[in-house]
Amino acid sequence: MNILLKIFFLICFCFFIEKETLAQNKFSNEPELQKIYTLQNQHKAAALSAYFNNDNLTLRNAAFLAFASLKDSSYVPVLLSFLTKKQDFECKKAIIYSLGQTPCHQSFLGLMRYYETERNVPLSGYCIEAIGKVSFGQLNGFFVSTEIQIDHQEWMKNYWYGLYFAFKRKSIDMNDEAFVQHINQLIKQKSEEPYTTIFNLLNRVPEAVNKSKKTELHKFECQRHEHKMQSLKTPYQQLDYLKTFQLDEETLLYFIFSNNPSLIRAYTLDLYITKYQQLELYEKKLSAVFFQNLLKTKDVAIISRVCEYVLFHKNNAITIKKEQLEAVQKILVLPQDYETWVDLEKAIYQLNGKQYAYSSYFNTGYQPAINWQFIETIPQKQKIKITTNKGIIILECKVNDAPVSVSNFLYLVDTGYYNGKYFHRMVPNFVVQGGCPRGDGWGSLDWTQRSEFSNYLSYKPGSVGLASLGMDSEGVQFFITHTYTPNLDGRYTIFAEVIEGMKVVDLLKVGDLITKIERIYRVDKK
Repeated sequence: MNILLKIFFLICFCFFIEKETLAQNKFSNEPELQKIYTLQNQHKAAALSAYFNNDNLTLRNAAFLAFASLKDSSYVPVLLSFLTKKQDFECKKAIIYSLGQTPCHQSFLGLMRYYETERNVPLSGYCIEAIGKVSFGQLNGFFVSTEIQIDHQEWMKNYWYGLYFAFKRKSIDMNDEAFVQHINQLIKQKSEEPYTTIFNLLNRVPEAVNKSKKTELHKFECQRHEHKMQSLKTPYQQLDYLKTFQLDEETLLYFIFSNNPSLIRAYTLDLYITKYQQLELYEKKLSAVFFQNLLKTKDVAIISRVCEYVLFHKNNAITIKKEQLEAVQKILVLPQDYETWVDLEKAIYQLNGKQYAYSSYFNTGYQPAINWQFIETIPQKQKIKITTNKGIIILECKVNDAPVSVSNFLYLVDTGYYNGKYFHRMVPNFVVQGGCPRGDGWGSLDWTQRSEFSNYLSYKPGSVGLASLGMDSEGVQFFITHTYTPNLDGRYTIFAEVIEGMKVVDLLKVGDLITKIERIYRVDKK
């Protein structure tokens, strides 16, 4: 009998493990929910709003939350009208969140009016955070006069986030002594994360610049040092070697137009342009021919830096003709080079005396299909193993919150795309970023995707997000945050989180290698 019981429990255990591994996500076998998400992905606001009165709470809530990704200000009055009607708690929360993702005066005023009447503590907290996100004018008095719910953890988090967002939108005056005294008292009462991090962000002191003296490197020595650089394994090591030298004008020019990796050429170009920012040196050092030669390189990183120069110098002291920039635009591969295309568009607009307003590539009619068949197969707690030269990191994907981002990431993982790529960016106490096909942050593939903000995720230590140039421009590059970074919330898609290996994340530097990224299956497939 004991043997039979053991066999029974073993079968149950194996069934449990298999069920956990293959657990369906919320979109599996839910065609109507898939339809709502497809409408969200296509930004079809009118069709989504038809669900606002749907009898099914799940569908109604999903439709309200979809507008957090759309950020469509024309629907703010509609959302506000439903907020004041009798609604389920989750629907009200979704409406408040979507309004907070849509900065405009109407959102701000509507949320302020609603906050005055809301007696539910959690909802009032969500409302405070949303008010901070869309704030206009000075809100010191609002935050000081608010009745603090010191024992309500989620409410306190909302309060601090609202405070931070209002500060970012210049709606908080940190010179107000009464206000500073107020938040100092709060930080003493609640000294754990994320409150202390946000407090430090409000009072951030610029880091000291390292001005250690460097050895000089002159043009006639370049070839010898290039030979030394080429013996190093990666472009990142080559760049670190070059950074040990003080480079004169001729040496900078040598490297700018050399056949060295783009990291080297972009670095030396930045130094060269920065060297001659003074107005009287424009025509002497930064000639029109110099910029024409830069554009001829057809390197997206170099082209974008030329555009930055045009935008920085509004008087266009060096004559760069818009026709030259338009010609370069035509040779770019879209949507792969869309970031540089946008930089060129900004520069062209400025040369025409106009201000460019960002527009995503989706506005051209680009609309990739969502592979729901693939998404349905993704377990809701799909684990990912990232093997690096510093150690192993384990992620858990958030398919219920960002299905398209997760499916695209997993497709790249399954095809081995990330194997052998590098971490090309690291900002201490902020993020580490990798996955660029060029290795310098300017690379992408021949597709782009929508931003996914229709969830309540916020950046904390170990959040995994997708890099972008603006809304709806995400691709293959991902980053992992070191700390709470509320400035990224609602602006960059979160699609996973680190569940093991955060110490490894903190060790990663520019040039560290992604040996392999692979799925973790709890039950081996044979």
